[in-house]
Amino acid sequence: SNQLKNLVNQSGYGIQISKSLPEDVVRYIILTFKGMFWDESLKKYNEDDRSQIKKEYFGEVFYSRSNDRYIRQKNKNTGKTEYIQKQKRIDFEREYPNVWKVIKEERNKGKKSNNKKNNYLPCKLMQIESTIFQEILRRCYAKGYDVVNIHDAIVVVDTKNNESVSSD
Repeated sequence: SNQLKNLVNQSGYGIQISKSLPEDVVRYIILTFKGMFWDESLKKYNEDDRSQIKKEYFGEVFYSRSNDRYIRQKNKNTGKTEYIQKQKRIDFEREYPNVWKVIKEERNKGKKSNNKKNNYLPCKLMQIESTIFQEILRRCYAKGYDVVNIHDAIVVVDTKNNESVSSD
C-alpha cells in the first residue's frame, strides 16, 4: 500500500495521497489511477464484458438518478411494480463507503443548484476529464509529438516525430 501511495504521489500528475485518507479512498484512488478498477469489478462479479459492467456502474453508482438501493419497474407479464436491488450500488457503498459519501454529496449539490436536475456530478467529472486530457495533449505537443485524443484515449500517431516516444 505504501509503495502504491508513493507511486501515485510521485507520478507528476499532482496527486497526493495523504496518510490520513481512509483506506477505502486510498484503495479506490490506486485502482482508478492504475486503470484496474474495471478489471477488479469484472473479477468480483465473474463477468467478462467491460462495457456492460461500466454501464451498470454508471447507471447504479456514478450517474444514478437517486441514492436509492432499488430500481422500481413494472413487470411486463404481471403489470405489477417490482423493486430490483441495485447490486453494484450496494456493493460499492459497502466497499468504498467514504467514496460513496462524496458521490452522494456531489449529487446533492447538483440537485440544490440545478432545479432538482441530477446532472451535476456527470458534468463535473467530464469537465475534470477534459482538463486532464488538455494537459496531457499540451505536454505531448510541447515535446513535438503528433498525438490526437479520441474520446478517453490519446492516440500516438505513427510518424517520424514520434519515433522517440516511450511509454512514459
